Amino acid sequence: MRKLRDGLAEVALPADDLLLHGNPGVVYGVPIAENFREVLLGRDAKPKYFVSLKQAEKKTALLAEFWRKRWLAGRISRSDVLEEVAKHTLAYPVTHGARVLLPKDREADLFG
Repeated sequence: MRKLRDGLAEVALPADDLLLHGNPGVVYGVPIAENFREVLLGRDAKPKYFVSLKQAEKKTALLAEFWRKRWLAGRISRSDVLEEVAKHTLAYPVTHGARVLLPKDREADLFG
């Protein structure tokens, strides 16, 4: 968690705001390159991806299909989940559960 906070601070993002979410203490990370540590530390300039970037759209579609079957299918049949999702919007002002709310003064700085 400290490394995430330090990394966000390094690129001038509001770590305290971005690390707030509905599941305290839960951060998901998935390495996508075998040398991800070296790339993040600046030792390697180019990542060695586990999955080739060739046919990236096809592979992304396969991953999305797996997610739909493994995770989404079990949740969309629950009325409580659908009620919560119905409260989310993508129109301005955005009000979905994944939205990170910035403090008013920081939002003005970023978006004028």
